[in-house]
Amino acid sequence: MKTIVFLELIDSSLIETAHAATRAGLSYEFQIEDKGIKFAVSGYNEKLPFHVSQLPKGENICLVESFKPNDSYSVVENYYQCEPYSLKKSIILDTIMLILECPLTKTLEVEEQLGESVYFMSKDVHGILGFTIIVDTESTKYTTQYINNRVDEFLKYASDMLVNMSEQTFEEEKRRLIETKKCDDVKLDDEVDRNWYNEIVDEYYMFDRSKREIEVIEQLTIGEVNEWWKQHIFSDGEQNFRKLSLQVVARKNKDDLPKDKDLSFKFLECEDENQEKESRCFVKNITDFKNKL
Repeated sequence: MKTIVFLELIDSSLIETAHAATRAGLSYEFQIEDKGIKFAVSGYNEKLPFHVSQLPKGENICLVESFKPNDSYSVVENYYQCEPYSLKKSIILDTIMLILECPLTKTLEVEEQLGESVYFMSKDVHGILGFTIIVDTESTKYTTQYINNRVDEFLKYASDMLVNMSEQTFEEEKRRLIETKKCDDVKLDDEVDRNWYNEIVDEYYMFDRSKREIEVIEQLTIGEVNEWWKQHIFSDGEQNFRKLSLQVVARKNKDDLPKDKDLSFKFLECEDENQEKESRCFVKNITDFKNKL
């Protein structure tokens, strides 16, 4: 009941402030949920584009404790932010994903057995390219810091792998990628989704995308791929290395659960003293971190 009264007071106080937005076709609403209050804004205005914040150079780590009491798995999600979208840069990223996907799974999941599942995927966040590596691991076997370090080691191995790749092998990978771009739409739904969501909603309007992508792939060189990888993976000096590591650690004490009224994040200390001494920034306050971007 207190929450309902609180929301009514907020809603009343916003009537005058939000009048201009309401006239412009925007709307808002508050919803009471199990774990808090949800605030949703809807409507469309071409003058309000999405704004993507640029991560600072280097590595930032956010280490928090899981809310789930009976989940023994920890999760590490490493996001590598790269650069604004262009057709050629997106093709370079697709090529790298294709080349490294199998070696990543083989190394981290099969050989080192670091987790039950390993995911490697490219990202296009409102026009900003990047990629993500996610590892689910049992908390009793490995710490999230150890997993993060092993991912770093794999990326070093991947760098050597790309540098030493022969022209013949690279051409074979290009042909594989071209074949994936040639796939026809099986159903009408596929064609609608491809054109509506990928082109119209995302505002690219490239309805002959497959044809253009194949043309770029055919002209792509291994040197261009290596140069792009070097710029976005190595953190030497002026290189464009921007990484955010989100690490959710399983609870050690299953009985020590947060109260319903206290579901704030519990930030943890790094267990590896050597890692603390390295030039890595540990996020202790999400709001402060976002305000500095």
